[in-house]
Amino acid sequence: MKKLLLVDGSNLSFRMYFALESTQMTSPKGQPSWAIFGFLKILLEVFQKESADACIAVFDTAEPNFRKKQFSYYKANRPEQMPEALALQWPEIIRALQLIGIKIVQKAGLEADDLIGTIAAQAELRNDWQTQILTGDKDCLQLVSSNTSVLMPLRAGGYKNMNREEVYADLGVYPEQVVDLKALAGDSSDNIKGVPGIGQKTAVKLLEEFNNLEELYQNLHKVHSASQVKKLSENKQAAFDSQFLARIKVDCELDFSITPEDLKIEAKAEELALFLVDYRLKNLQKKLPEVFPELKSCLDKFNNESSPSPSPIIKKIKEPSQKLQIERETVLEEKRLLEIFSKLKDLGEFSLDLETSGLDTFSCQILGWAFSWKENRAKPENKEKEEKIFKAAYVPVAHQYLGVPSQISNTTVVEAFRDLLGQLAPQTWIILQNAKYEYKILKRFGLDLSTRSLDIMLASYVENPENYHGLKRQATRVFQYRMQLIEELAQTETTGRSKKKPLDLSKLDVEKVSNYACDDAALTLALFEFYLKNLTFELKELWLKIENPLVFVLAEMERKGVFLDCRKLQEISDELGKRIRELDSQIREKLEFKELNLSSTQQLGKALKQRGFTLKRTTSSGNFSTNSEILEELAKKDQSGLIEKIIEFRALSKLKSTYTENLLKLVRTDTKRLHGELHQAVDKTRNE
Repeated sequence: MKKLLLVDGSNLSFRMYFALESTQMTSPKGQPSWAIFGFLKILLEVFQKESADACIAVFDTAEPNFRKKQFSYYKANRPEQMPEALALQWPEIIRALQLIGIKIVQKAGLEADDLIGTIAAQAELRNDWQTQILTGDKDCLQLVSSNTSVLMPLRAGGYKNMNREEVYADLGVYPEQVVDLKALAGDSSDNIKGVPGIGQKTAVKLLEEFNNLEELYQNLHKVHSASQVKKLSENKQAAFDSQFLARIKVDCELDFSITPEDLKIEAKAEELALFLVDYRLKNLQKKLPEVFPELKSCLDKFNNESSPSPSPIIKKIKEPSQKLQIERETVLEEKRLLEIFSKLKDLGEFSLDLETSGLDTFSCQILGWAFSWKENRAKPENKEKEEKIFKAAYVPVAHQYLGVPSQISNTTVVEAFRDLLGQLAPQTWIILQNAKYEYKILKRFGLDLSTRSLDIMLASYVENPENYHGLKRQATRVFQYRMQLIEELAQTETTGRSKKKPLDLSKLDVEKVSNYACDDAALTLALFEFYLKNLTFELKELWLKIENPLVFVLAEMERKGVFLDCRKLQEISDELGKRIRELDSQIREKLEFKELNLSSTQQLGKALKQRGFTLKRTTSSGNFSTNSEILEELAKKDQSGLIEKIIEFRALSKLKSTYTENLLKLVRTDTKRLHGELHQAVDKTRNE
């Protein structure tokens, strides 16, 4: 049998990021690299010990998955955004895997686990693959079978090969019972509720006696503890909902075949060697050639060059001719603020960046204003030549902590800035990064930036849509300048992946935030100057005459929002709910299966099989596929109308959970409207 290695890319990326975060490992150019190193290190170890014939790496996407759409509380305890340092490393991990020759798979609406489960199930049906899943997620233990095992990374290094008996030794249940263990005991990491009052040990004992959740509820009268019977009876729906959330899909649609020819690992030796040299991953440079011998000559070549070529991520834009010089100051007195504004009114351009209490432009509080402008001065070593300095000033207005210095009020800054706008020459530009954000906030104060602002994010976009357009990504790509990450402002704010507190900048030392904000403003201005000099005439026309004016049209559309007739929408939702309940009752009656949870594909498959419908077995554990294609085929032959009712039940349930219920939740209470976000700097071929 050939070996197929499935890599849970999302899980390993997060796992290695937090495991090695304390190292703060970076490349020579200042890019964070500890997650890249940890990911490739464990992958190399598996390659060396397991000798995989084929490998697929699977990643989550940013889009909400089907579980989240149906149950909004699913994983609601996790931060909405990944740490910024991991966001910088995430695409580089994927790039490294592609250079190794590993197929990358991700699909909107599905979690990595579901794709892994489907690939493993299809590999098992072929009967010529032995599948190994590299992941730190115990959810995948439900996939373990005679031909599938899980390689679980250990805290002390290395990994453990989890087969059926290892799963039982670790959890007290067998792989086919893992889902029902979570259904009963819940899973705090995924915010799966389970049955309140039923813990892990109790759940294990119940499954020892009754084998699975369905059998347990069919024999509830046999449970000895009256207290447990009460908890189980009162929370039956919660148990089956939790079962649905915990179960990995194994019948997703794949757009590739699982054959040795299609999944052969072939490294791009020269590009991979350049990647390792650029990130100065010395340990991996020594060991990867043991797996890919062709790497050695390439590594020798690049390491012997005094100035290795920049990596592809840097090549996309010509490098600047000089390094940045930034002078930062914190402004605590109105007199100094007015001096700066007096200087800005005579300049051709300056940049602005706001530090705020949150990302909601309708309600966030301004904590501070950062401005940057250029000055030329004589070089100390040669008075006849000038050097360019980026001056930057941070004006805190709402920091709140014990010992905070006296600050200028936000009202004072707003009025002074209003006066400044009135004095600016018509050709003076205010440079912004993601201009819609500052525009929408300042509009609340009656300040309109639409006629004199330029957005450098769109310059990055027109230069190459495949770039990453965040400010820190641009600074790294263009200037090889590593900007401070927001998490680094207060490392103590992070207490773990699932317990991350929102970072409250108002409680942080003014000087710390000042340095951070000044860099934001200075780099925004420096990038503007760079794009203005290096973009072609055609691209500058596209940026300045088409993309930039559109920013403020979209911003006004976002501010205006969309009116929803909430009363009518609620009526539609109620009508859908009524019809869904009718269908649920009719389907149960026709199937003669009163305890059926129609959201459970496993239960529905068993019930249809018992009624004599022909279904394809998808795994060795006995589950049957009931995906839309199979139901459509069954409907053609079904004279009873049962399958049509099931199809209608699913369609209406999705319509209700995805649209009528969710849209009502998204309507703001203060404006009574739905406010979306319209993105310009988006490349449809990639997920960021």
